[in-house]
Amino acid sequence: LRHVASVRESSLDPLEAILAELAKDMLSAAKSNFPRRYEEVAVDSQTIRGRIDFQRLAGKVPGTDSTLPIRFSPFTADNVLSRTIVWVAESLKRMSRHYATRAILAEVLAMVGGGVPHRRPSRNEVLTLVLSKYELAWQQTVGLARLLVNGTFINPSSAGGVGAVGILFPMEMLFDRALR
Repeated sequence: LRHVASVRESSLDPLEAILAELAKDMLSAAKSNFPRRYEEVAVDSQTIRGRIDFQRLAGKVPGTDSTLPIRFSPFTADNVLSRTIVWVAESLKRMSRHYATRAILAEVLAMVGGGVPHRRPSRNEVLTLVLSKYELAWQQTVGLARLLVNGTFINPSSAGGVGAVGILFPMEMLFDRALR
């Protein structure tokens, strides 16, 4: 179990409190686990590294090109997980109006976003993203990305299938404010 329940008092409105907790979780994950992966690349090259893509080679006209179609998997920061993290951080930063939350998200973007294209990953990429045991720090962020890519967001007042931030309200304060 990665997260232990805790209680914190906040003067922020409920959405800002949720965004602040998500931003803190992302910053903690970025400090402990930089998202690098082996990502397969298919290119035409004059040197062989990886393996020759014989299906693409069979479709080329002989004698017209001195390059070979190859596939290889470099260890890179530009991968589906990094692009998903950057997209979620940018989305949360646009939603937030609180300067401290925006500063935390800017720090996450500076740590993870270098060399990663700032574009929305496809729905299929996000829904099929599988984390390794070394990437479990990003589990909450990927869960949030799955909600965002489906056009929804965390509902703090109801139970759901995504482990996220929940909010408790003292009933007497809610009742008191509702009557005013």
